[in-house]
Amino acid sequence: MRISRGLFSNSWRFFPGNVLINEDGVITGIIDFGIMTMYGDYLFDMAIGWMIFDMYDELKSNILERYLELIIHTLGEEVRGKIYLYVLVYSMVSANLYAEDCSDGHYQWCVRNLNNNMYWDAIQ
Repeated sequence: MRISRGLFSNSWRFFPGNVLINEDGVITGIIDFGIMTMYGDYLFDMAIGWMIFDMYDELKSNILERYLELIIHTLGEEVRGKIYLYVLVYSMVSANLYAEDCSDGHYQWCVRNLNNNMYWDAIQ
């Protein structure tokens, strides 16, 4: 499917920078992990995508561990610390974005991340 770069520019849901299009105008990917998506290090998007894939363990499986091992296998062990760092940063910044009184599941998820010693040990 051939797409022009201006197709999504008037839509509130899509940001043109989230749609990856090659030089032939073919969509090659979509990046959209929410309010913290940024230009820069792709590992930030990778880290947040990894963590929010099954944020509340609704799948009741070890999907996050398997997904992380796939990322590490593909990109190399040296990215693990940076991925953990970005999860910690995201957790600090976004903890009370959804409920000012921190009564929601997102806050609890952030607290679990911030109390995960494995993340802190990997960035030291």
